[in-house]
Amino acid sequence: MIKITNPVTMPTPAELPPTGTANTSAAATSFADQLATVGENSSSSSAPQQDSFLQYFLGAASTTTPAAAAPSATALVESAAASAPTTMAAPSPSANAAPQETPAYTISSTPPYFTPAPDQYVTVTPTSGMTPFQADSMDSYMQKFIGQSVSDMYGFINGTQSWANGGASAITDNFVSMVQQRITAYPSMGEGIDPVAMGTQYANAFMNVLSGVPVSQFGATNFTGSVLDFLNQGGSPAPTVLNQAPTVMNAVNA
Repeated sequence: MIKITNPVTMPTPAELPPTGTANTSAAATSFADQLATVGENSSSSSAPQQDSFLQYFLGAASTTTPAAAAPSATALVESAAASAPTTMAAPSPSANAAPQETPAYTISSTPPYFTPAPDQYVTVTPTSGMTPFQADSMDSYMQKFIGQSVSDMYGFINGTQSWANGGASAITDNFVSMVQQRITAYPSMGEGIDPVAMGTQYANAFMNVLSGVPVSQFGATNFTGSVLDFLNQGGSPAPTVLNQAPTVMNAVNA
């Protein structure tokens, strides 16, 4: 069973990288190459005890008064009124007392374009009888891939990230494939996850990033649309020589 724990920095065991539909070339960064680096950590620490993350935040005064020896009729009325329950307005809850939601990823039209949410880890139970270990949750895994991919936004224009050529259909297919292949490698990670739904969800997030970045951000061009628009029209083939300028950046009216 998958248990989500607080972020703990530790080495992430090698995972099988999913294969994308990338074109290969000497100058191209393939889809599979990027997947192989997703979720790597450089620092290490021992596995946390899950119950060590629980914290609980937990006064009554009593007074007595001597009874009157012989209360008058007026005193009895006053006593009854004093003992009646009093309804008081409940204090407004403090904003600081409200539970804090885990911050979500953020999207921008300028670098870094996409910032993943804080790391989340799950315990993976290998089918081979190996010792369970921690790895990026599926959400963290997908978000880190997006962050790494869009850090080279120009690669979607010059063809070094040609796996996204074709736009929405190619991108969605690759993201669904990523989820499916990771679940194949670690079946316990797939509990409660619909690969198609999750792959499509993050494909849409990825395309949301690309749709907010104009191609003109990278230089003079006649193309007036976004990076996603350019990919939907076919994108650029993988370059055959180093620093080859894509055609879309050369087609400028004099």
